Amino acid sequence: LDRPVPAALIARLEKAAMRRPLAFLGALAETRPKTRAVGFHWLARAIAKQSRLSRLSGRNASARRSIFLPSLGGRGTSGAVPAVKVLEQPLSLPDRKPGDAWVGSVDLTLSVDLPPATRRLDFEIVSNGRHHLRLRALVLNRGRREKLLRFKFPLSLSPLEGELILTAVPSRRFNTGVPPELADRYGAAPFALIRFHAARSRDPR
Repeated sequence: LDRPVPAALIARLEKAAMRRPLAFLGALAETRPKTRAVGFHWLARAIAKQSRLSRLSGRNASARRSIFLPSLGGRGTSGAVPAVKVLEQPLSLPDRKPGDAWVGSVDLTLSVDLPPATRRLDFEIVSNGRHHLRLRALVLNRGRREKLLRFKFPLSLSPLEGELILTAVPSRRFNTGVPPELADRYGAAPFALIRFHAARSRDPR
């Protein structure tokens, strides 16, 4: 960011890091660039990453429940779809008035531009800056192409929640000037909303 960092802040961070030397060395190993050559740095990075994932596995149970994979109805559908691709798309619930709560299910189909890379695709459902859930697909490298992905998921909105927005999110954050191969593998995937159906749950009363 080309912004100065106060020396006192750097000293405080260094002091905090040295209180947990193993965690510090693990974080340092993960900051090293990836390498395909098996060696000491490759091994240290792999161990540090697996240790971190193991520590987080128990804490992220609720987060995993908010991740939805494509339904079987959309996996095998592919082919060119004439639609403009975007990174963000509003989702209007037809039977919801402003200030109303809403509980129901959503069924949507996206046309996605797939890059020539084996990777995951991530999309988020948000409103008023609040994250509701994540849609995720895993794809194999079969060259650039378009593919239809269908997602079904439950949704609950409070009266204060505003308009829903579907947004494509990158799998990893980068500074400017990222190489094209990294953008293909980790960048946000443009999409077009092909179908959107929202069904409100019946009031049990």
